[in-house]
Amino acid sequence: MGASKGALESLARHLAVELAPEGVRVNILTAGAVLTDAWKAMPDSEARIAETIRRTPTGRLVTVEEVAYGVQFLCSDAAAGIVGHTLILDGGAGILG
Repeated sequence: MGASKGALESLARHLAVELAPEGVRVNILTAGAVLTDAWKAMPDSEARIAETIRRTPTGRLVTVEEVAYGVQFLCSDAAAGIVGHTLILDGGAGILG
């Protein structure tokens, strides 16, 4: 999965350079562990959620609403100068590795 994420980020940067002169902004939003019903389908879901929360500086999972707010921000005029970047919504989990 790591290779595919890296490829997508590279593609976004290249598309950003190509499409920016046309007024098209290309960015990526990547979310960490998001609190959805999908967790219920996983074996040992409660233990997995607890471990993920333990490893996340905010002490909680990202919400679906937070992901939507991130997309809304990237599509807004407030993000007009953001081109070719990846916005990471993971509660800080990526900082710790």
